[in-house]
Amino acid sequence: MGGDPGERLLTLLITSIQQEGIADQVARLLMREQELREMFEKHVERGDEYVRGLDRSLSRVYEGHGVDVLVEFMRGVPFGGHVVGYYMAKAIAEALGQEELALTARNPFRFLKEYSEAAEALRLTPLSETSLKLLEAYEVKHFKPSQHSPG
Repeated sequence: MGGDPGERLLTLLITSIQQEGIADQVARLLMREQELREMFEKHVERGDEYVRGLDRSLSRVYEGHGVDVLVEFMRGVPFGGHVVGYYMAKAIAEALGQEELALTARNPFRFLKEYSEAAEALRLTPLSETSLKLLEAYEVKHFKPSQHSPG
């Protein structure tokens, strides 16, 4: 993927949230240390708050503030992208099904858009239209049709 370093960084950060969230759907079940599992779950309970922060950051990137606002958001979230990604993956699986979650594995932008659809169904905080516009623009620019998940 060529292009602007800021665009590559945004894509990397979105991919991180997506991949960590999907992986943590399985990993959480395997966490052996009770204290770590409890700490992780405590932060997942604040998932809606983290989604609102992610949404604000994506909206600011769309408005031209640069990718650094998303980097700062990621630095401030416990467990990095793991907590917000897990929260989003859990919502997708619950509202749209495990198959739909699996279909997002190859496309981080689809993952976030599917989360937004799931959030509306579950009455959680969806991503704003501004954030969805940014994700759509990046998806079109950085994912060729052969890279899209089926469906």
